[in-house]
Amino acid sequence: MKVVPLFAAVILLPAVMATAAAENPAFYLEIERAAVRREPDRLAEYREILRREAGGQAWDLRAYTLAYVNSRLSPILPESRKAERSSLLQEAQAVLQTSLQRNPGDAESHALLGSIYGAQISLSPLKAITLGPRVAAAFAEAEKLAPANPRVPLQKGISLLFVPRALGGGPESAEKELRRAEALFAQEPAAKTWPNWGRLDVLAWLGQVRARQGDSAGARTFYRQALALDPGYVWASLLLDQLDRR
Repeated sequence: MKVVPLFAAVILLPAVMATAAAENPAFYLEIERAAVRREPDRLAEYREILRREAGGQAWDLRAYTLAYVNSRLSPILPESRKAERSSLLQEAQAVLQTSLQRNPGDAESHALLGSIYGAQISLSPLKAITLGPRVAAAFAEAEKLAPANPRVPLQKGISLLFVPRALGGGPESAEKELRRAEALFAQEPAAKTWPNWGRLDVLAWLGQVRARQGDSAGARTFYRQALALDPGYVWASLLLDQLDRR
């Protein structure tokens, strides 16, 4: 996958849109900011930009980013838009599969594809029969290709949290992978090239592990750690509010 270095400063959307997305490093930083802040309208705008700019030398990077945007947009849409949520995931699956035909050694795309399969199962549990094995295969391939990539165990750990213990999942299995992701994120430069996301998510999901184990204090600690890194991380704020209301 061809990557583009990120600018340290934030550039506003109109400036980003002035050039092709794949040619403007700030575009990817803006996408991640919108994802962290759960801004569906902004994410939808970025999605349309990516869809318009299909093709070219940066096709694989653009395809990956489109799938990532869809994966972030789908879960924050209301339940009443379930069909749209499903359509977003199906598009993400299709573009990643096409990209991997071109570039089968892309660990980032294998891992994200595994996550997309898992998200589809969450929307339609009966799909576990066909997609469940694909989840495991996608993560296994990603691990083989990039054992030191933190986004691989992050997404695998998230998936395992929703898998029954009898099938090898559950909070304990999830925590093992998420802890490995946390350690690998500590070794990854904070300003690395895109794809560069997940540093906040791993803390929020470790908090979810603690919450499922009945450890509210432990969950609160992880959510606060995430918010210390970025006070604008909306999901961590929502999770913390839920604990406080209880």
